[in-house]
Amino acid sequence: MLFLFVSIVTFISVMLVKKYFPVMGLLDRPDLYGHDRNPVPYPAGLILPVLFFGIVWGGDFIPQHMQTAFLGYTVASFLLLIVSFIDDRYKISVGIRLFIQILVAIIILASGVSIPEIRSFIGDNISLLSDVEFFGFHISPLSDMIVFCWILFLMNSMNWLDGVSGLTSSVSFISTFLLALTAYYSGQADMANILLIFASILFIFFLFDIAPAQILMGDSGSMFLGLSLAIFTTIAGGKVITFMIIFFAPLFDTIWTIIRRVLSGNSPFKGDLEHLHHKLARLFQSERKTVIIYMGITFLLGVIAFFLSFWQKIILLFVLICIFSVFEIFLQRALRLKLQPPESEKTLGE
Repeated sequence: MLFLFVSIVTFISVMLVKKYFPVMGLLDRPDLYGHDRNPVPYPAGLILPVLFFGIVWGGDFIPQHMQTAFLGYTVASFLLLIVSFIDDRYKISVGIRLFIQILVAIIILASGVSIPEIRSFIGDNISLLSDVEFFGFHISPLSDMIVFCWILFLMNSMNWLDGVSGLTSSVSFISTFLLALTAYYSGQADMANILLIFASILFIFFLFDIAPAQILMGDSGSMFLGLSLAIFTTIAGGKVITFMIIFFAPLFDTIWTIIRRVLSGNSPFKGDLEHLHHKLARLFQSERKTVIIYMGITFLLGVIAFFLSFWQKIILLFVLICIFSVFEIFLQRALRLKLQPPESEKTLGE
């Protein structure tokens, strides 16, 4: 009944967005990107944190031992929401956006979010927690650095993923749902309920977000989703490795993109249309097919990860790196051949 209630509330919220965002002038500009369609409500991702935090705080779903972390998460999310909304409407420089992301990560760390330990190569657990005093604050340098980088990485990864309608919401929905199952079978019923609430919101949002989109998420939604997944994987008993498998396609694309841009002499933050999802959309000439492919990969990897031991997951990650690297090279070649004119046309044009 809870998840039916969440779904109904989300549906009503999306209907209100569709009705009132145009009245307030909150619409996208398809003409700027060469799209021949009517403007749609944008950035509709504004409603995601409002719905989620309204339900989990209002319904008292957050257990006592998580409330400090969730308070920091809430404050950081709305700070990110305000800045992302301004960026969606007026565009903010990369430097300011990066500064806000760093500030958001610091707020999360200050609320006590940490990774207490990791598995060593010989199977032992190594504690990452240490008590170091820094200007009156007690920090754990190694744990804090890992969480800090993880938050920044996932926020930008999710933001870059938002290049095809419905892709960010669909992949986030599947990832969150699978994490909820993992949390449930790990004996974390409270965390599982929170994740299922989040997944229920995303599922309804996705139904309106997929092409032909009736609403668009914008940075306001994608950045929040990246932050949320970073938080969930950290506080839900260290599900980072499991999530890296579930979310492998977007994570690999982020790393591949950074390397590609740097090797080309460009800034890693300079946008382009060479992400994996852009290439798939060009190859299949369909955003829907691209979303379905990503959803299938995400779900399949999530199911596989559910049954693997720690070391089997590590081995799978290395195998996936090899497979996706070869696929990227193959995809680039396939696109060149697809766009290359036939020999007969070349001859006629010479």
